[in-house]
Amino acid sequence: METLEISAKVKHGLELLRKSCLGKWNCSLVGGAWRSLALGREPHDLDIVVDTDDRWAVEAVSRQFCLDNCATWVPLDRERGYYRCVFKERGEEWDFCTRFGGSIEEDLSNRDFTINALAYSLEQDCFVDIYNSIYDLKNRLLRLAGQDCFKKDPLRVLRALRLIISEGWQPASGMKELLRAAIPMLAKVAGERISAELMRIFECPVSSHWPFLEDCGFLDWDLWGGMKDGSLIHERLRYFEQEKQEGWPSFSHSRVYLQSELDKRLKGGFTMFALCKIGWLASSVPVADLAAHLKLSGQEAVALRELRNNTRELLELVKHNSDPGQFYLFVHKKRYFPMLAANAWVIGKTMESIDVEGTYPLASKEEKRGVVDAFEGLAVALDTLLLDCFEGGRIFNPVVPLNGLDLQQLFGMGRKAEFSGWLESLAVRACRENLTRAQAFDLVKSWAGQS
Repeated sequence: METLEISAKVKHGLELLRKSCLGKWNCSLVGGAWRSLALGREPHDLDIVVDTDDRWAVEAVSRQFCLDNCATWVPLDRERGYYRCVFKERGEEWDFCTRFGGSIEEDLSNRDFTINALAYSLEQDCFVDIYNSIYDLKNRLLRLAGQDCFKKDPLRVLRALRLIISEGWQPASGMKELLRAAIPMLAKVAGERISAELMRIFECPVSSHWPFLEDCGFLDWDLWGGMKDGSLIHERLRYFEQEKQEGWPSFSHSRVYLQSELDKRLKGGFTMFALCKIGWLASSVPVADLAAHLKLSGQEAVALRELRNNTRELLELVKHNSDPGQFYLFVHKKRYFPMLAANAWVIGKTMESIDVEGTYPLASKEEKRGVVDAFEGLAVALDTLLLDCFEGGRIFNPVVPLNGLDLQQLFGMGRKAEFSGWLESLAVRACRENLTRAQAFDLVKSWAGQS
């Protein structure tokens, strides 16, 4: 029988667990820890199945393990017998649960993939391997633990794609066909669960897996709304991921800021980096429908809407060398501006390498050519705007030397309805030049005299 090398750190942890069991309970290490070890990484999340259906026994052994090793005990789900031991200093979490079914073998038979269906029994001091999982782990092979795997939980379709994309597991023979047949089942899965998997998928480079995603039917998924211009979207993804990997080399002054902002998580969990890619794949789906399907937060929905509605405006302003005051409309979109700038940059660059007529957001060949010709200028302009956004410069933080109270003292309340328009006009002017208080008063008086 094949065996798998267990790291010294995991061996030590299992010995400590054996002592805490006091000879009363049989515990088995299962799941993702073996994946990590097969990939040459130390696991930080370890899953322990206590060979019993008694949730009180699981509580007892997990509590004892925490007491013996100065860990924090966290009850996750008392009704089902799920508990966690947290080792803060070494960044480890040990999760304990009851077995599923009448034996550890039955528990393993209900798991998703063979690489997750391996157990090491402390009582037997050996592996329990009903699927030849050790062979699959050593050969980086992703295989289903039973042909009804996807029927039991269709979300496993996305989990399989995540393991292939993020960890490099090779799909077993016939996996593409099984995935293609199961993708329609995702309609039965709650949007929150789908979002959680998509977050993790799109934070990884997906463009290099494009042929596989096409073959397995992922790109035909209804979520994308009948995606058009697949070659262009692939090219955008490829360049976007390449730029991020290289640290945005075309942006001399703002690259660190841009990288940091794209990695920030919005309320709901998505990073701007991942959300950009989802926005491209679902470009034909109304934002409201996409947000409802994926249960996106309000912030995530606004980010997608800004991405879709304002990238064209930004490219137009840059292309026509607009004066700084014209960029004032982006002041109110400061939170999302890094995502808009990255999107504009990628679209400008991919227009150079792919010849597509009338592609969003550039409607005509002349417009497309204009961006390509101004490619270097686009980099400089976006770099300057990002730096201004980051440092609170004149464009994104215009200094307006007057406020509503000043206008009220000058004109009284009779013209209050005009105050907001005058203050916004002053802000646009302040984007272009430093305004003194006297100059601002003169401008407002001239506008008041004309109205």
